[in-house]
Amino acid sequence: MALAAIINQPFVDVVLSGAACVDHLKSNLQALKIKWNDSLAEMLDALVEPAESYWRMRSQLAWN
Repeated sequence: MALAAIINQPFVDVVLSGAACVDHLKSNLQALKIKWNDSLAEMLDALVEPAESYWRMRSQLAWN
């Protein structure tokens, strides 16, 4: 879903998926099948986390 959101931005020419093996690439290519629309964008908007909260939580992770 995240790749579909990125691919469908009008200002995006190239998307780097980070695929490390063939299975990852196959999975990532499924994003091309998603018909992006405003409804999907609104659903993802509900997942947005304010930057301050994100970085505060991330700084508390054990691997930092």
